[in-house]
Amino acid sequence: ESIAQTKVVILGQKASAMQIDHIINLKTKAEDGNAPRGGGIRIEGRELKVVGDAEEVGVFLVNALDVEEQLLDEQILTNKPSELVLLIPNDLTEGAYTLRITTQYSSSNKLLKTPRSIEVPITLV
Repeated sequence: ESIAQTKVVILGQKASAMQIDHIINLKTKAEDGNAPRGGGIRIEGRELKVVGDAEEVGVFLVNALDVEEQLLDEQILTNKPSELVLLIPNDLTEGAYTLRITTQYSSSNKLLKTPRSIEVPITLV
């Protein structure tokens, strides 16, 4: 009888485990969405560590024409679950980009079978 009176309320989909809380320009210490070409940014969040052998894994800057530039391994200076420090290439044109982080990282000891991504707008200055 009590099971028949049970009500189920669906609150929505579970949020993605990946999360970006802050993007900090290491030159100015500002969190204004600007990234210095030839300089560094620190990204703070959750589940950000870039690992996995799938082709799409990596850190990418995508311009308004959908041309993507993948950062090299040596341009990822810190690669932790809660923090990435990236060196932005100096040879990219200033302007609006999408920063895309794709990983197979999981907080368990096992890599995800399917990579997941998070994207955020960023401006190269």
